[in-house]
Amino acid sequence: PATQNDGDDQDKSSTLRFHVFIGLAVLLLAAIVAVVCVVLLVERDDNGEDSAIVKKREELKQLLVEFTPLETLNDPSTPQHKALDWLATTDALVTNFDNTAILAQRYAAITLYYSAYQASVSAKGH
Repeated sequence: PATQNDGDDQDKSSTLRFHVFIGLAVLLLAAIVAVVCVVLLVERDDNGEDSAIVKKREELKQLLVEFTPLETLNDPSTPQHKALDWLATTDALVTNFDNTAILAQRYAAITLYYSAYQASVSAKGH
């Protein structure tokens, strides 16, 4: 036979499950709000780029004008611009601009890559 304690235990168990559910829902909502805040607070420029990338690109330009005219670096159709963009957005190894010899080597290598790729695409008639 069921006793009064069994009913109380079921009520306590239901109440505990309800509170755990509410607690998890609140945590999930807090996590979603935090992610939205981070996304909204990341500084962006007019093109929607992260300000850290914009700053890195400008710093790289100041160093790369020693090897390439600024007009060429600013022209998105050139391999030099594509190399600059790759260094600023993708290359995780170039974080310190003190060693310009390594930066120059990486810039030359990626410029050569984009030059060969552009020539290959042009040769295929695309």
